[in-house]
Amino acid sequence: MIEGRLVALLHHLAEHDIVPLHSLMLMRQSAFMSELAGVHYAQSWALVHFLRHGPDETARDLFAD
Repeated sequence: MIEGRLVALLHHLAEHDIVPLHSLMLMRQSAFMSELAGVHYAQSWALVHFLRHGPDETARDLFAD
């Protein structure tokens, strides 16, 4: 599953822009679940993965809280 999200995100990035983080966080459910739902899920997964496992210890601690 994780690999699928990463592949979907990389494939989309090769041909398109990603949604700005601010827009992704404020996106209505109907927009999130549009024909780009797979990309939105992949981008959301990448953000969570970065916050949990990224190099910034403060971000990891805040995410854990």
